[in-house]
Amino acid sequence: MPDRPSPASRTTARSTLWASTVRTPGRRSPGSGPPTRPPTSPEPATTVTPTSGPTRRSGPSSASRVCPTRTGAPGGGGRLRREARAAHCPAGRVPRDRRGETGPTLTSEKETRALSKAGSLLAVWVTALAWLAADLVSKAWALRALAGTEREVIPGLLWFDLVRNPGAAFGLLPSGRPLFIALAVLLLGVGVWAPLALDMRRLGLGHLGLGLLVGGGMGNLFDRVFRGGLVVDFIDFRFWPVFNVADIGIVVGTVLILVFLACGLLRPREDVA
Repeated sequence: MPDRPSPASRTTARSTLWASTVRTPGRRSPGSGPPTRPPTSPEPATTVTPTSGPTRRSGPSSASRVCPTRTGAPGGGGRLRREARAAHCPAGRVPRDRRGETGPTLTSEKETRALSKAGSLLAVWVTALAWLAADLVSKAWALRALAGTEREVIPGLLWFDLVRNPGAAFGLLPSGRPLFIALAVLLLGVGVWAPLALDMRRLGLGHLGLGLLVGGGMGNLFDRVFRGGLVVDFIDFRFWPVFNVADIGIVVGTVLILVFLACGLLRPREDVA
């Protein structure tokens, strides 16, 4: 009669059989398929909740200080970190990766207004001085070339004839020398005040008109002060009083200014009380 195995031997046999059938994760047993990897549980996504108020950091608090940010790895993590740092960035600071879009301007509003005023003043006085130079050169030529003679420039229409005029443009008011000097000085003041007080930034012809008016006034003022009170005229159409280059600037400049005033194009600057 065969011997029966004892309970202890049966328990050992079951353990050996169980160990041979159970496969260790990641290992390949003989005769089995490709190795299997242990299942991985998905990691919960971490979110960053911005705090309710800006965080204070030690160090100088300058408005031009740049708030650092980092560009995260591809995915949502980098975006979340940038949004969180933007929420913590104090007011007046600009994130480094966005300073090209919302960075501080180079000039302030006051500097922009000052540049606009300086540009208007420069445009007016460059025009005025250029017209004054043209008037003085033409009068010097007339005094030298037309002394005691006249020249017919366009037959039957235009002559150059030297005339000394004690009055205003086109020979008006021959006895009003003190009045004309006062008006010319007042005109110089207008040439300084108008570019600063009137909004002429978009009006190139406005600068031209005021410059011609000021330049023509200075040309005739020069004659009244340095040439015995007599203005040199030499342009003669025979059907019109004799005039000069300064008179042309006065008339054209006045017409341009009146047109702009009538159309409401010249208005006070917003920053001038």
